[in-house]
Amino acid sequence: MIELDRVLDLLENPDRILITRCGEKICYGYKANICGAHGTRSHLSDYGLTGNEIVHKIRPHIEYRDPRWVEKGLAAPLMPEETPDYNFQDLQGTFYFEIKI
Repeated sequence: MIELDRVLDLLENPDRILITRCGEKICYGYKANICGAHGTRSHLSDYGLTGNEIVHKIRPHIEYRDPRWVEKGLAAPLMPEETPDYNFQDLQGTFYFEIKI
C-alpha cells in the first residue's frame, strides 16, 4: 500500500485532484491549493487529512460537459464556476486524478 503523501509527491502543482473516502468527496482542486505552498502539505489538515492515509486507488478522469448544462437541466460539472480547459463545439473537458483513500 502507498500513503497519500507519497502519491501527492508524484503529482505536479497544476494537477487537479479529487480525494474521496468511502465515496464521499473530501476535497477537489489544484494540488498546490490543497497541499499548500511548495508542497508543504500545510492545508491537508483543513480537510481532516494527515498525509498518512492509505491510498486504495488512483484513477485519471476526463469529464465532458455541455457548457449550457444549467439551461438544459443537466447535472453540474465537478467545478461549475471554472472556465473549461478545452472547448469543443458543444462540450467542455476537464482532466483530474481521483485519489481514493
